[in-house]
Amino acid sequence: MQGIIRRWFLHEDSWVITLGLGLVLAASLVFLVSPSGWLTSIHLTMPHWASWLSLASLLGDRIPYFAGAFVLVLLMTLLSARGMGLSLGHWTKGFSCLWLIIGLCIVLGAYSPLKAWKLEGPLLALAIGFALGNIVTLPDWIRVAMRGEFWLKLGIILMGATLPFTVIINAGPIAIGQSLLVACLGFGTCFLVATKVFGLDNKLASALAGGLAVGNITGVIACSEASRAKLSAISTGFVLVVLSSVVLMFVLTGLSDILGLDGRLAGAWIGSAETADVAGFAALSSMNDDLALQSYTLVKVIGRDMGVVIWALLVAILAVKQWDQSPEGGESFALLSFLKEIWVRFPKFILGLFGASLVTALILHLLPTESSLAYKQEVLGVLKDLRGYFFTLCFLSIGMTTRWAAIKAIGWRPVAAFSLSILVMGLVGYVLSVYTFSDFWMTL
Repeated sequence: MQGIIRRWFLHEDSWVITLGLGLVLAASLVFLVSPSGWLTSIHLTMPHWASWLSLASLLGDRIPYFAGAFVLVLLMTLLSARGMGLSLGHWTKGFSCLWLIIGLCIVLGAYSPLKAWKLEGPLLALAIGFALGNIVTLPDWIRVAMRGEFWLKLGIILMGATLPFTVIINAGPIAIGQSLLVACLGFGTCFLVATKVFGLDNKLASALAGGLAVGNITGVIACSEASRAKLSAISTGFVLVVLSSVVLMFVLTGLSDILGLDGRLAGAWIGSAETADVAGFAALSSMNDDLALQSYTLVKVIGRDMGVVIWALLVAILAVKQWDQSPEGGESFALLSFLKEIWVRFPKFILGLFGASLVTALILHLLPTESSLAYKQEVLGVLKDLRGYFFTLCFLSIGMTTRWAAIKAIGWRPVAAFSLSILVMGLVGYVLSVYTFSDFWMTL
């Protein structure tokens, strides 16, 4: 038993589940034992500011809370760093530096002229991170904390705390059905266009198709590993996912505004078309619409993200049966190996999302009406603020690890294949969200 527990805590997903649920439980416990409304006094968000005088006043009120959140997250993540065998000294220095940078990004993102252009904290973090990563030689101690997927998964689990479990149960079939339709079409289109039209290698095409269908870097990595693709396939897929997600963040929200879409429909559409979780969350956060975030999460996180298992296994089977001619690639999957592969590929952090949603749903069910409203305002409010911090850390880490040389080395054929497939997914996602399932999404 001890060996199983020890192996469990060697993995990143195990730690994000533990830390994410720990934050939810800790905030809930503080609320239950301190009915005085202490949590409402915590100011982690940055209001709009237009002058240096107003900024000075706002910072004076918020710096202590920003510092307190820093200490809390540092102490939490030091446990995960030790569990994963990372240097605690490097983690402390690296995380401290990243935290200061995202603090600057959050402050600048609240500046009224920048906010009017939708240049908010996460996008500024991406730009600053990209500049630093390509201009400055980053020390090893900061690289230790540049873990984009780690921060993203933590944010998604906190998103689960604000997503009612009943909504997940009721919306599951429609959300998964829509995401499966979009993902199947996206994967098939990208793979066929890449191989048949632009003549790309099967393994590179499958990495791009996996990243597009799942809509994040995990899909690229999983499909690349499943096919034993070259490292260049991961690099190409990584860059295309990141760059396209930023472009889509502006395009999809802009089109949603122009078309006058309800937030719930816009969330479902963006969830069907976005190529990165964090970009979608950043885009929808500007709408300040929880229902839009819910429809997005149902389609993108619960639907497309879980599909990584399907695509990784499909690619693995194709690679073993058709693409690999070497003797070691000719073995077929036994049933037990197949089931083990499913568990290995499954994005386990989604279990944390379900767990967080179940915990908050249970607490809200047990609390009286007045207390449940206070719980939503205080506990869920603080968790939403921390979620924004983690998403900003994710963008900063992605920017720092994206190299200009890798962008230039891609070539036009992967870009063309990926772009055409995004267009197809976007059009189909729009029809499904706004017409086919519109009545369902409008009942959220």
